[in-house]
Amino acid sequence: MQCGIKLQLRPLHTLVLTAAYLGSYGFEGEDLFGILACLLCLLANGADPTLTAEISVSALAHEQTCDSCDQHEEITASDLAQRIGNTFSSSWSSEVTTGWQVVCYVLRSSVEERKQNEDFEEAYEEAEVKYGDRMDELSLNQSDDEEENRVPFWCPHPDDGGHSHYFGASPNMAILWAAVQTELLTYRKLKEGDPWISDHFSMKDLLEGLCAGEGIRVGLVEKELMNPFCYCGRFEGNCDIWSHPVMDDACKEYFANLDRWDRATYLADTLTEKLTF
Repeated sequence: MQCGIKLQLRPLHTLVLTAAYLGSYGFEGEDLFGILACLLCLLANGADPTLTAEISVSALAHEQTCDSCDQHEEITASDLAQRIGNTFSSSWSSEVTTGWQVVCYVLRSSVEERKQNEDFEEAYEEAEVKYGDRMDELSLNQSDDEEENRVPFWCPHPDDGGHSHYFGASPNMAILWAAVQTELLTYRKLKEGDPWISDHFSMKDLLEGLCAGEGIRVGLVEKELMNPFCYCGRFEGNCDIWSHPVMDDACKEYFANLDRWDRATYLADTLTEKLTF
């Protein structure tokens, strides 16, 4: 840009801008479910929502040319979503608007959770220095509602004693990530006119549940169709960060619409068949 400052986005900022353009120029029926899936995947694998980038919002929104420049700002991806949505939203469908609000909620909640967890970890390290060997004893005596009892960024694992995760103490994002993975594993649009996502996952119901403080209100959760998963949103028996879940990992029973042998690849595994994608 003429001012000499790079307009360089971080991954989450880039995803927000992609979502804005997809909402304006995507296919009919677009609801940003794919953007939500990408966002949760990035967060689950360590993308930091508190990181900022030096951005000219008006330049990104094409409200000015690159030959001129207003003041750049250090903003998070969540801030960018709030700001840039006002520019693009006039051309969006109701489905895109709903999806955008869900994406904004996830970004905002992730920032708050990451900041709270940093405060927790700092307090825990200070307590370790102060109390040393008494930490386990003190932890057992804490009440459930004390801040020190927040779930840290790790999950139990039988092999290595634990693995990192990045959703913090709130269970909502882990539940949502597990539900999104299950939706991807169990549903495909098979013919013209079919909805892009199944009856088990409604972006509208999801947003209403989040805004009402009722948690993740989607059919996959309410009907208890998913297998157990941990704080990172990975399913039991498939917690390795390098592995990908298959349908048997995610689902308690078969309810997918994938029994179209010319559309899917199956791998034999003893007496069962697992779907990969």
